[in-house]
Amino acid sequence: MSIIIMSHFPDYNNVILTKVNQQIRQLERAWVVHKTTLKAYTKHPSKFTEGPKLPKYKNRVSVVI
Repeated sequence: MSIIIMSHFPDYNNVILTKVNQQIRQLERAWVVHKTTLKAYTKHPSKFTEGPKLPKYKNRVSVVI
């Protein structure tokens, strides 16, 4: 079925690739922020109430039509 959708809608591929690229950028940004926060925590743990936690995915339900 996906072959039919992609052949009838050539912009479908671009939309999927754009969403994937955005998710990859968000994931990369989350890990960069985690790494810098971890460095700051190791230098000055008294400034934080607890240690930084690993980035996680949001729990959300998406419906693709």
